[in-house]
Amino acid sequence: MANRQVTPLTDTAIKNAKPKEKEYTLPDGNGLQLNIKPDGRKVWEIRYTVEGKAKKTTGGAYPATSLSKARAKRDELKAKVINGIDPIREKQELKEQKRIQEEEAKAEAVISLNTFEKVSREFIDSITGELVPRYHSLKLARLENHIFPYIGEKPINDVTRMMIIECLDRLKLANKADTALRTLNIISQVYRYAVTREITPHNITADIDKRFVIGKIERTNMPTITDPIKVGILLNAIDDYHGEIIVKSALQLATLTAQRPYNIRFAQWDEFDLEKNEWIIPAEKMKTKKPHTVPITKQVKAVIETLRPHT
Repeated sequence: MANRQVTPLTDTAIKNAKPKEKEYTLPDGNGLQLNIKPDGRKVWEIRYTVEGKAKKTTGGAYPATSLSKARAKRDELKAKVINGIDPIREKQELKEQKRIQEEEAKAEAVISLNTFEKVSREFIDSITGELVPRYHSLKLARLENHIFPYIGEKPINDVTRMMIIECLDRLKLANKADTALRTLNIISQVYRYAVTREITPHNITADIDKRFVIGKIERTNMPTITDPIKVGILLNAIDDYHGEIIVKSALQLATLTAQRPYNIRFAQWDEFDLEKNEWIIPAEKMKTKKPHTVPITKQVKAVIETLRPHT
């Protein structure tokens, strides 16, 4: 059957078109038609065939999209179809491409905000409850003194192994190999945290061989005194010490209670119950995060009483 002749639309015909109970169309020809909605809206629709399939897409609303603009859109769309391009598929692909670009831009923005210093401080904050204050401060201080000034402002994904190695080399040249080793361990912990949180894909410190960067560290730890005679010599030397009374008392408490230097140095009066003869070290000062009770002997009590006038 021959195609029905279509009379092109005019602006007057479009303006005079009134809404009906049901939606109806006014054809313009070559696939362009105007849909008149029951609520009075007038929307352009363009129909076309690609790969043997009939399809349609919107061309805008009238009068924002005039008759001449709607025809231009139709002609542009038809030209694409002739060249084998499906306008709807093209629009979807462009939309998806834009979405991907926006996500990539957003990801890059997040990465640029995740500097090495920011991620490191987040890591330190995450383990605050696991560390006694002293060790928490030490970890942060090593990063602040030896790492942040050089790579702190760089996005963590832009930090390279050589940047880290250069920081460690500075410490080694300053005869601080032990500090370099401890600092590298902290950096490795930061990267393990960042990998777990999917902030960075790889722990680059895992590829740093400590032997080639820091080398062998000669430690000079003093052996434990087990000979009773030598123990007596040490105790007598402490008793004969004529320096500051606080230092002497700390040495005496160390030998009498066998507690860590940190807990002795930072002990507070409210930790001592001289009626129950107990020194209760609070949980936040213990590695185990549990309070620790130390019996107070008469010798310990004497040292404590000696300290009262001085601290």
